Amino acid sequence: MNKIYFRIISWFLVIIVFALFELFLRLFSYGSDMHLFVAPESESKENYLKLNPHVGEKYFTRFEATTGTNDMFLRQKPKNGFRIFLLGSSTLYGYPYDTNLMASRILHKRLEDAFPARHIEVVNTSITAINSITLKDFMNQVLKYEPDAILIYAGHNEYYGAFGVGSNETMSKSPLITSAHLKLMNLRIYQLMRSAVGGISKGLTKGSEISEEKGTLMKKIVKDKDIVYQGEKYDVGLEQYRNNLSYMVKKATNQKVPVFISDLVSNIKDLPPFGDVEEEDLSAGKAYQEAIDALVRGDTLGAKSMFYRAKDLDPIRFRASEEISEVIYLLAEESNATLIPAREWFSNNSQGGLIGNNLLTEHVHPNIDGQFVLADAFYSSIVSSGLIESESDPNNIRGKDYYRQNWAYTALDSLVGVYKIEHLKSYWPFTALNSEITFRDTFQTSGFVDSLAFSLLFNPNGSIRSLHSQLAEHLEDNDELELALDEYEALIGINPYHSDYYNRAANCLLKMNDLYAAEACLRKSVQYGENLFAYSLLGELETIKRNYKGAVNLYNDALSLKDFKKPEDEEQRSLIKAVERKLANVEIQAARPMDSREFDYLKYIPRNIEPLYAQAILFSDTDLDSAMHYFLSCLTVNDCPLVNFRIGDILYQKQDLTALPFYDKAYAGFAKHPDFLVRYCVTNLYSQNIPKAKAIFQELSEIAPKHPNLPSLKEALGL
Repeated sequence: MNKIYFRIISWFLVIIVFALFELFLRLFSYGSDMHLFVAPESESKENYLKLNPHVGEKYFTRFEATTGTNDMFLRQKPKNGFRIFLLGSSTLYGYPYDTNLMASRILHKRLEDAFPARHIEVVNTSITAINSITLKDFMNQVLKYEPDAILIYAGHNEYYGAFGVGSNETMSKSPLITSAHLKLMNLRIYQLMRSAVGGISKGLTKGSEISEEKGTLMKKIVKDKDIVYQGEKYDVGLEQYRNNLSYMVKKATNQKVPVFISDLVSNIKDLPPFGDVEEEDLSAGKAYQEAIDALVRGDTLGAKSMFYRAKDLDPIRFRASEEISEVIYLLAEESNATLIPAREWFSNNSQGGLIGNNLLTEHVHPNIDGQFVLADAFYSSIVSSGLIESESDPNNIRGKDYYRQNWAYTALDSLVGVYKIEHLKSYWPFTALNSEITFRDTFQTSGFVDSLAFSLLFNPNGSIRSLHSQLAEHLEDNDELELALDEYEALIGINPYHSDYYNRAANCLLKMNDLYAAEACLRKSVQYGENLFAYSLLGELETIKRNYKGAVNLYNDALSLKDFKKPEDEEQRSLIKAVERKLANVEIQAARPMDSREFDYLKYIPRNIEPLYAQAILFSDTDLDSAMHYFLSCLTVNDCPLVNFRIGDILYQKQDLTALPFYDKAYAGFAKHPDFLVRYCVTNLYSQNIPKAKAIFQELSEIAPKHPNLPSLKEALGL
């Protein structure tokens, strides 16, 4: 009996020692937090969680860990929230572009516009070079954060992604050992042990083929360069995918979380097989040539079948086979998961249904047009499912082409994407394994933007964000405000949680007289971090709109932040003094009569519509139809309150009740304009929206109690 007690005590002491050592390592910040989501570093974002930038370290030992997106979401999900998590790899990440061109960002914006009553959160967890093993590991953590849906786009990396059967980044052939390893990676002691073993391993393999191999991750991660169709390793990878995907769907279904599974898109037409085998029946090259011959004969259907056959026979497995697609289709059919037919969307946007370079950059990654098609497929499936229980706003529902034409990216983004792909194609499997001449070695740049984009290939620590910032400042200094604004908006698209980008964009917009767009940027700025600059300018805008109470509150919000600026620099002190002066001036303005003053908001004509607006004003007293034509043209460029106000007034003069939706949009800028409120009230009255008309009457009574129209409105409303 004493021996049993002794063993129990011994094990107990061992556990205590391990626990204390684990605590010691954590206290001294050894290793990394391996949770999928962590708190942001900034105190101003303490209400949010973000994708852990170190989580990739859990899955990569031999190669530098790839990082994920910078997506964030609220710790406390709001009552009107709709939260969807996306799971996938480099296609979902938007490679070769930065995060402003991810399909998930486009999806987020479209859902946000279509359902303004809901707080939309689209959280993209994708990381480059991972497969279903990693996604399975993500699933339990994702389900903790109240998802309304989970969307999966994965399958291309099943063989060569981390822990894949043909990958150099491997752990064990046993799924149980791999699973145990991933769980143990949450312990700092285990991370220390792995680092020690890894260091010894690198020392022993120094000078080996793997450690010295040059090139892209796509080249270096591959261990087995030939995985024959329906061979042993092929079947192992297929079964791995089937089991992991089934597990993920079942896990979500058990927690009543809807799952969307997308089928996969590959370049079948314009990319010959990466490899081939000697057996004629399994020759990918032969099948591809037969597809080309069929296409020349005009047999598009026959060509399509053979192109897919060639892809499947390609032994270098960077494109998912049709059997992986069959797993997706069967699982969607047998479970409650919703199939997203992404391939059908890409086929419908490709001549003859043959997907190629028209929408893809190389083998699987969508180009810019392709990102919008992919987002369209996601958006349509989610909306069609009826999962978002809210009325959509018909005024804000726009098609793919609208977003494609108005999206926040610039020539710099396009060029960086092109150069990354050209660099990728300089190495195997796009070239011979021993090829030494690369795109980077031979290309010559021309022009400032071209040189900036190309510089990223030589600077591993560089970022497109710094290049956008550098270019924006250069353009702004040269008064090329529209182009500078494009760069700032691209920065917002890349990191929509960074206050300073919104402030810089707002500063440009104010120089361009676009008050409404500037206000929207400033309100986003304070949402992600309260700051003196944004509150000060918002107060100024509310003063222009005669919302003096709102201006006072905003100026006080600005002044309340000065205690947190330690130490204050000269620029901050000057800004604080300016805010104090503005606050005093607002009180003077508020004491003056409302009715007798010109409404200042009318004086600010956004620079991008100045010529059209001037033409409209020219006709406004003599030819309302011509004025309407030019105002509507303004609206296609800038959907601002000012233009909606003018269009509403023309329709009001014509006693046309379609003025109402335009007045609704004008209200954001003219809520304190007495004459506007009169017309807005009358339009709602004749539209039989009596409660809304009474509410507007009350607003009018408060800001202009002596307005001459008040008695007649009061009588008409039965007050």
